[in-house]
Amino acid sequence: MNENLATARVTQTIEKEWRAAVESGSAPPQPALFRFDIHIDRRRFASGTRIRNARGVVGEKVGIWSGASHPEWVYFVDDVPEANWAHPCRYVFVFDNDEIRTLPDKLPPNDDGPPLIPIPIF
Repeated sequence: MNENLATARVTQTIEKEWRAAVESGSAPPQPALFRFDIHIDRRRFASGTRIRNARGVVGEKVGIWSGASHPEWVYFVDDVPEANWAHPCRYVFVFDNDEIRTLPDKLPPNDDGPPLIPIPIF
């Protein structure tokens, strides 16, 4: 999947999650009050490439990096960009079989990889 298509699918997934949070009452209805930032790691994730944060390899405990398919694209979503860490955030993995998996977390990726590229949305 190319980057533009992956970004479009991730944006739709995040918007769907936001709408579900509004319907459940866990997020305010105005997007301006519930702003989030999306960033993409532009590396192509070949076998052996991982994303790390202060707790270790992101997604390792839930099997993100094991199995027949592997993530092609990884997005980092900062759910509360104005706040200091630790606060809610998400990692969104787009797999080579077009599956999208969202993993909630509370820490950003380490600075040891390439810079994350911001993606404008809303």
